Amino acid sequence: MTGGALSALLYGFSLAYLVAPDTFDSAHIVEFVAGLPDYVKYTGKVILATPFTFHFWNGLRHLSWDTGKFLSLKASYRAGYAVLGATAVSTVALVL
Repeated sequence: MTGGALSALLYGFSLAYLVAPDTFDSAHIVEFVAGLPDYVKYTGKVILATPFTFHFWNGLRHLSWDTGKFLSLKASYRAGYAVLGATAVSTVALVL
């Protein structure tokens, strides 16, 4: 679900740039974001960073399954908790 949302944002922005390149160019976007309050900026960063980092770490978890690691139920849960912890830490790192 979050991967679909990230894709929708990417494609939506890309199509908007194709339709109205003068409105959605980098200078206008930077100017718009600079005028926002800090809490809105940080909230937006968290909303974008959390699914991105989750998909990154969970992708590594799935790759480890492909190599035959963490296949037992206990190891799978442990890897899942590690993904959640790594997601939290890397989200904070990206937001700050």
